Amino acid sequence: YAEYIIKFIKAYADHGIKISAITPQNEANTQHSSDMPCCIWHPETEAEFIRILKQKLTANALDTKIWMFDHNFNDVNRVLWSLENCSGLKDACDGVAFHYYAGTVEQTVPLKKQYPELCLHFTEGGPRLTDNYSTDWCKWGLMIVKALKAGYSSFTGWNLMLDEMGGPSVGPYTGVCGGLVTRNSQSGELDYSGQYKAFSHIAPYITKASKIYPLYVGETLNPEISKYPKCDRAPEGVIIDSGDGRKLAVIINPNNHSIQTQIELCDKLWYASLRAESISTIIIE
Repeated sequence: YAEYIIKFIKAYADHGIKISAITPQNEANTQHSSDMPCCIWHPETEAEFIRILKQKLTANALDTKIWMFDHNFNDVNRVLWSLENCSGLKDACDGVAFHYYAGTVEQTVPLKKQYPELCLHFTEGGPRLTDNYSTDWCKWGLMIVKALKAGYSSFTGWNLMLDEMGGPSVGPYTGVCGGLVTRNSQSGELDYSGQYKAFSHIAPYITKASKIYPLYVGETLNPEISKYPKCDRAPEGVIIDSGDGRKLAVIINPNNHSIQTQIELCDKLWYASLRAESISTIIIE
């Protein structure tokens, strides 16, 4: 199988397409009740394959990286067990890939602290046609900045473009999964997802020269009693040093009312009024 993967990487390279990284198996511990193609990998089997594949990549002078696991946040203990108990895995693996369907991104923070040399990657998660498709920008804004704050190196949406029925598709999710962009099969018109709108607040300002810093919100010990009985969620955000002299604050306000706030940046306090259920990109030149 490793030889087959090498053949695949070389064939794509022959057509000018560089494969930068691969995962041994999508969702390595799910069986999908036989609704769609899948393959369960035992942690030790995955580790053995990664070691062999790394040897063959090196022998073929290929710099394609290997990201292990490629499944949910809440199974991070499987990853930690594998790295601790499977000989040679830490040296052969370049990163760990995660999906967001179960658990929280915060569960993977100990992994990054224990193995800082491994890059973390968000490799799958996308909008749903049946769940606020074009207006869930706060959901995706929160997911993106939480991943960035946790030290993730990349964030990949799923899928890129589908039609208004979520197709073409195989498996049980037709009519549910949406694309980053929806193309109407009859008119050809495009509809943009909330995830697309969240990306548009962040992606244009990140280059290889950028640096990203977590933005922490000051909190009192207890909610103000005047807010009772409503409980607000604190804004979430990151600071982006774009590398071209600009600094940006990307802040999500997930509450259904506006929030007045201040940002401490470049030794100054900057005032911002965050609209209800909004993503704000504040550019300081």
